Amino acid sequence: MIEIMCAVIILVITVMGVYKFVSANLMAISISERTTQEEIATERFFAYVQEQINNIPPRSYESLLSESLKLNGVWLDALEWKSRAGPGLLTRAAPGEYRVKLRIQPVEKNSNDYEIGLWRRPITLENASTTFKGGSDKDATWVPLMRNVSALRFEFFDARINQWIGEWKDPDARPTLIKVHLWHKDAKFPTTSVFMVPSSQTQR
Repeated sequence: MIEIMCAVIILVITVMGVYKFVSANLMAISISERTTQEEIATERFFAYVQEQINNIPPRSYESLLSESLKLNGVWLDALEWKSRAGPGLLTRAAPGEYRVKLRIQPVEKNSNDYEIGLWRRPITLENASTTFKGGSDKDATWVPLMRNVSALRFEFFDARINQWIGEWKDPDARPTLIKVHLWHKDAKFPTTSVFMVPSSQTQR
């Protein structure tokens, strides 16, 4: 009887050890996959931002502006530009010109889960024969780009004063560089990237 009890105890200890080993490996694989997915999503997001900055028309008034908002210690910034149908609007079928905001907002009202996306409001509308002003915030649409994020922060390098600033409000000029800070959900530190901005030749 004692030998049987000892054998059972040894078997239980062995099974528990194997279970803990397998659980630890599965958790490590899950974390690794989640990290890899976040890295891929972040790379694609930064590539999209750079593409939009590169495609801003060289002669355009109010082509690049920003909004800065810090709520309960969390950055909820927005970057704004004008765009017609194409990559900057994420559609090739929309007529007219749009005001596009790249921003972060709750997935649902009063939710603690955030997503980054494009807010698109029409500035002008077109029909078969003419172009006319139209559209309001009620006509705006939202296109989500990335979830599992908690904050978004933009900084701008102003070569005229040789320093970084937190907002860009000058409609007649553009920053030299844009720095983007992206916080993933539950991350203590952001992922940061810096983008060059093409120079403009503004004509009002």
